[in-house]
Amino acid sequence: MAYVPTSTDNIFENLHKQLRDERRNLEECSLLLDNTLTSAKDEIEKAVKIEKDSCAKKMAELETKLKNEMEHKLYLAEQRHRLEIDQLKKEHNNELISLFEGVHIVLDDDTVKAHETTDKEESDWLYDNVIAGPQNMTDLEREIFEDDVYEW
Repeated sequence: MAYVPTSTDNIFENLHKQLRDERRNLEECSLLLDNTLTSAKDEIEKAVKIEKDSCAKKMAELETKLKNEMEHKLYLAEQRHRLEIDQLKKEHNNELISLFEGVHIVLDDDTVKAHETTDKEESDWLYDNVIAGPQNMTDLEREIFEDDVYEW
């Protein structure tokens, strides 16, 4: 006698088919999900790389800008320093000039006679043996010591 499927057998067979179809659908969904996750991961990594590159570029630009600003500030500071030095030199020269105001050059007759010449080049060293004396020596000493020009 041959086996005759019953309605229960048909139900189980249909359920088994549905189960296989659902399993196949699940596997396809799982594969699709894996592909989607991999694609999303790749997109995120690409976006992160682009952002890193952008940040690195911005950082390099900021470093360059900062370097240029610092060089400019250094240049300005050097210029200010040079101006201060020039001003100090000018003040120092003015102090020296004012220090020797009232000083007269006195040549003794022997020095004048020994160095008398008509040639311009020879007359340049005429004042080599000059004796300088202030009108009032105490005023000169006071100026020197008060201005700390000469220290003991």
